[in-house]
Amino acid sequence: MPRRAAPGRSCLECRRRKIKCDRSFPCGYCVKIRHRCQYPTLDVIKIPQSHSSTTHSTANVHVEDTVEPLNDLDRGPASVGQLVRLSSSGQSQAHGSGPVKPVQYVLQPSRSNHLPPHPLLTPSTFPFDIKFSASLVDLHPSSAEVTFLWQNYLDVVDPVLKLFHIPTVQRRIMDFVRCPSDIDTPTECLLFAIYYATITAMPIETCRTNFHEDKVHLLKRYRSGVEQSLCRANFLRSRDITVLQAFVLYMAFARHDPQGANVCPLIGIAVGNAMIIGLDNEKNAHALSPFDLEFRRRLWWQIFVLDAHIAMDHGVEPIIFDPIPDVEKPLNVNDINLNPSMVKLPESQQGKTEMLFTLIHLHTGELARRILCTANTQKPSLTRTEALEMIELVQNNMEKEYVTHCDVCIPLDFVTLVLTRLTFLKLRATKCSPLADATKGIARRPHYGNMCRDILRQSHSLRQFGNGNPQWLWLLGQCVEWNSLAYCLLETCLSMTWDVARAMVWQLIEKTYNDCKMDPDVVQDRRWSRIDYLYTQAQVAKERMQSEHGETLLVPDPSTDQAIPAATISISSSEETEDLNLARAGMDCSWSASILKHYLDITSPEGT
Repeated sequence: MPRRAAPGRSCLECRRRKIKCDRSFPCGYCVKIRHRCQYPTLDVIKIPQSHSSTTHSTANVHVEDTVEPLNDLDRGPASVGQLVRLSSSGQSQAHGSGPVKPVQYVLQPSRSNHLPPHPLLTPSTFPFDIKFSASLVDLHPSSAEVTFLWQNYLDVVDPVLKLFHIPTVQRRIMDFVRCPSDIDTPTECLLFAIYYATITAMPIETCRTNFHEDKVHLLKRYRSGVEQSLCRANFLRSRDITVLQAFVLYMAFARHDPQGANVCPLIGIAVGNAMIIGLDNEKNAHALSPFDLEFRRRLWWQIFVLDAHIAMDHGVEPIIFDPIPDVEKPLNVNDINLNPSMVKLPESQQGKTEMLFTLIHLHTGELARRILCTANTQKPSLTRTEALEMIELVQNNMEKEYVTHCDVCIPLDFVTLVLTRLTFLKLRATKCSPLADATKGIARRPHYGNMCRDILRQSHSLRQFGNGNPQWLWLLGQCVEWNSLAYCLLETCLSMTWDVARAMVWQLIEKTYNDCKMDPDVVQDRRWSRIDYLYTQAQVAKERMQSEHGETLLVPDPSTDQAIPAATISISSSEETEDLNLARAGMDCSWSASILKHYLDITSPEGT
């Protein structure tokens, strides 16, 4: 089919890479790299050039003026993700734009004078599709339900996402329970965000038992509540820390809500507001109380890591410019050791505290951003060897400082332990993934197959754990290892022999496939149809190989009760080092090419 003519401007990807675009749809370059071709929908925002020394004085425009467009909801914010802060010298630095230079505006695109390849907020794509109520009173739960939700938040959400000071927020909640009419707008935002996060994390049966309503209805109510309260708080330009905390908490759990808002355009608002507030700059930290400084750090690093995860979810680059040298990580201390009246921060503790999971999450998120995201950074790109060495170094530090204090008999510690090691294993796998060519086959790299099998095995152990501990299922819901499952299926499809090791791998594949098939959210993912196709073809290949051997091999169950298996299933070393060719004796080339095409569709950047 011939490609359609596109508008007379370069596509976003060609602009980002500063190459010539043929302006077809999809363009030739995007077709070549298998990237989803997109063209800008808004007019380009040009940066006026400085022609005289008098122009530089206009760079000292007040910060409030930079967000004035955000106050007009009818128009929607333009390129809000590109908000940058003004420096004390009157100069502004756009993320990813290199050296600091004087500008008249802070809405500056990255690396060029064109809009970035990030979803933007426009009048037709405003994130909250809501009908405003005259009052939010009816959306609040009863006093008893507020107390129940808060206790569940403390049990399930707060241990993995330390965002605010629990004693302080608890006093606000108790004040609200005593006098619901006496509540300020920022606190109401935070309350609805807490309701929403808690219900998102709550098992379906718990919702029915305690609220006598389906979870989907509760989510709809509290999602509407948090969105309306954020709009009432003018979240697009709010400089209130509590409003930003509520907004970040809302976005973090919208990723786990099948009907939640698209957080990709929302993260730019959070980043812009955080920079306007100055969360990314501690040069003036002496003007802040130690207590405020610590919780500003918590909030900033949660935004930093959330930005990276959202970027990886959607196959785009993070908004925040890396490195961020000015902001220290939060302390490893319990909330009880922090007080608004303190005159200095306590020493960071050694060992296990309430911050254990959060600090591991921040460190691994920062590492993933460094390894997987190559734009918006001044740091040189890492070679494969350098990346693997960095992963090894960070993992050793995490094991020594945090993971070693986990007790596998405690449910949260078990989740922390397995998720941490699984994360490092997945990062290694991304640097060892095979180089695929749609016509020649796959140039395999040593140990990648074993990595994929380890990833599937550990993910399966997490799902088994979640079945017995449903309060943590929300945290494990995104553990769908598409690439690893696809590679194991591809190996089975193109294998020529069937032995005990291959049979054990097949049992692991079946367990993973059946786990995924039972999850309606997974089945709705665009990659599932490709997985289903590969699974069907792998079954055909398995039956063919079994018939050639004359019998079905009986093997032990590959599942293990251990969190981290000491040994892995190993396919012969010769098979690990040879290329996985498309054409082999007795194979139909068109069939094997179709197999590889489905594999590439799953593992392409758009699908990861």
